[in-house]
Amino acid sequence: MNNDQQLKLQSYLDDELSPRENRQVTEWLAVDSDARALLAELKNTTSALSGNELEVKLPEGRDFYFSKIQRQLEREAKVQAAPVREPVLARLWKYVLPLAGTAAAVIVFAMVLQKQISPATLAYVAGEGETSEEMSAYTYHSQADGMTVVWLADNSAATEVSSEAIEIQ
Repeated sequence: MNNDQQLKLQSYLDDELSPRENRQVTEWLAVDSDARALLAELKNTTSALSGNELEVKLPEGRDFYFSKIQRQLEREAKVQAAPVREPVLARLWKYVLPLAGTAAAVIVFAMVLQKQISPATLAYVAGEGETSEEMSAYTYHSQADGMTVVWLADNSAATEVSSEAIEIQ
């Protein structure tokens, strides 16, 4: 017996069927013993529940009790319907945060560009060196190769060589 047939028997017991459906179920009960057994079980359950059901006494009258429930539901609906306002800073924050990130990126990009174009960087890339009486340093930086070469020269050794060369002549 499927679920629809069981529900049909329950509806028959509760007298909720149309006259035509009521006749069909009566004919079905005449031929099906499982249906008759289920109907008897449903009748026993209904009578057991109806005889032992606790009666609940309301502290107020029925109309007042249900109007109190209705008022409570309406109050809760108003509370839920009231829009929640965000603080002004929270509303502005969703605009300020992306702008601050963009501004920071622009500042970093400008600093990088300024560092790459500054005269000190151009001299460094061109291979210009620093000199003193004792040492000379020549630096070459290749951005394409990602390489820096520093050549150090001892000026005191060159002076001795040149003075020796003068003495030999």
